[in-house]
Amino acid sequence: MKFWSRLAVTVVLMVTASGVAWGAEESNVLRLRAEQLITQGRYEEAIERAQRARKLDPSDAYAARAEGSAQLGLGRYREALSALQAASDLDPNLSQVWTLQAQAHYHLDEFEQARVALDRAEAADPNDGRMHLYRGLLLSRDARDEEAAQAFDRASELDPTLTDAAGLFAGRSWARADRDKATRALDRARRADPDSEYGLEAARQLDQLGDPFDTGEWLRIRVGAEYDDNVALRVSGVANPIAVQFFGPFRFGERSDFRAVWEAQAGFELSTGPSHALGIIAGYQGNHHDEFDEFNLQFPWLSIFWDLEIADDTWVRFQP
Repeated sequence: MKFWSRLAVTVVLMVTASGVAWGAEESNVLRLRAEQLITQGRYEEAIERAQRARKLDPSDAYAARAEGSAQLGLGRYREALSALQAASDLDPNLSQVWTLQAQAHYHLDEFEQARVALDRAEAADPNDGRMHLYRGLLLSRDARDEEAAQAFDRASELDPTLTDAAGLFAGRSWARADRDKATRALDRARRADPDSEYGLEAARQLDQLGDPFDTGEWLRIRVGAEYDDNVALRVSGVANPIAVQFFGPFRFGERSDFRAVWEAQAGFELSTGPSHALGIIAGYQGNHHDEFDEFNLQFPWLSIFWDLEIADDTWVRFQP
């Protein structure tokens, strides 16, 4: 009798161990399938596989991370955080788990929590491109444009799949500090995926940014000549303009005049962005008449301007 009892216990243990092993194996299969579905953008199916894997093996941090990643893909940031926090509780060193948490916090406008998660992510893997992307977004919110642009550039270097988004964000940040770097970043974004929303927006902003050799400073010189064959001069105390034309004090019998005109203008943009520019313009202009040299003029001037985009390809300038 004791023999059969021992045999029954042994069989039960074997079956239980076999069931545990099969459960873990099935969990791995489901989790791997979930990760594959995520790369295909099939997030709902991925969530269903990942949740089944977690039920079969509650200690599987990878399955929890897969569910969180799929929830992020659907914009369900609170649900994503729940799964991702479970993943980090199971394995604090799990790859990208802190970056994904930072991403969820950022889109929930929980920026301080996002910073904390990014610090954990950077400590775990300083070469995580997505971590640098979201670091740049936080820096950009604080108007630390040059640091943000450098973070976006680093994201592009580390993860080419982020080049379209990171290049666009870098171009926007560099536009306020270095137009040449902005042009290169936007061009990277455009070439990475010309048909994506980021690539199309980068192409539009490249058009707005203009010539990459345009540094925001300019010098223009204009010279010309003007001819008037119907001069009418009005002089104080003379009621009849015809009398002035023929008997005025300037040139008896002259009714035409030739004059040279010129203008030199220099401008400098003090602040620029994708949709605005603020700057100053200084100039010197004048003219010289052939006949009526009493009317020669020369004078300097100084002005400020504010350019503002009001629609695609339409700008308005305010200048006193």
